[in-house]
Amino acid sequence: LGKNYYRAMALDDAGSSYISEPIVITAIIECAGSSEVLFEENFGLLENEKARSAGNTEHINVYVKGSNEDGYKYVDGCGMLKSDGTYAIMANPKYGGCNIDGAKDGCDCEDAIELVNMWFRDILDHTQGRKDENGKYGAMLMVNGDAELVYSRKVTGICTNTIMNFSAWFASASGPMKDAKEYKPISMQFVVKDKNGGIIDDATLIVEDIDYKDGWVKGETSFNSGDNDELTVEIYNYQEGGQGNDFLVDDIRFTICKPKVQL
Repeated sequence: LGKNYYRAMALDDAGSSYISEPIVITAIIECAGSSEVLFEENFGLLENEKARSAGNTEHINVYVKGSNEDGYKYVDGCGMLKSDGTYAIMANPKYGGCNIDGAKDGCDCEDAIELVNMWFRDILDHTQGRKDENGKYGAMLMVNGDAELVYSRKVTGICTNTIMNFSAWFASASGPMKDAKEYKPISMQFVVKDKNGGIIDDATLIVEDIDYKDGWVKGETSFNSGDNDELTVEIYNYQEGGQGNDFLVDDIRFTICKPKVQL
């Protein structure tokens, strides 16, 4: 019926179907029923646990000299993601840095995997968590945070006046650092913009206080698309420094929500 008003097909006590009176939906926190996936970004597969790639730079906020200097620089090969403002698509973040004394680079971490000595932690991606039957590893987006905007994607062909769901998984890329004075947890934010570029307040979500002990943590928000036939979904980093600006992102998902309701 538009906006937050619906009718439902229901069954009476005798098992006969009927159309309900109007129902007002005040809030849907997550998709409890089925959903239609509009896009899902799990960052694909990599050949081995040390591998990395630049990923799909159409959606990652990549640094471009002269036009986008607030983006992130891809660190390839065995380079270290020790500097703020760097990123890579990786199978395991322990190969993205060095130990805290700078003695080992990303290719020679086998003898420095003790978490108390590592700059980055030993963790596998959220999607599959281990190598598959072909020996390939799931990938994740690893970021040493600097710029606020991390990921942005325009979604077209949206149904108007429809409940949408936007979610992603986050984890700290750092373990407990040797001699660290303060551990800063991750602070991320979801932003959804309408077809005119305005922020949809009901869709905004802050995901904060993600500690390295928490592993992978899901952020999820649902909202009504209103009169928009296209939307832009964005993920921001709001931890300025410390361990909390070294983070991992996986399984970004945007769906049409088909919630299960009980009359």
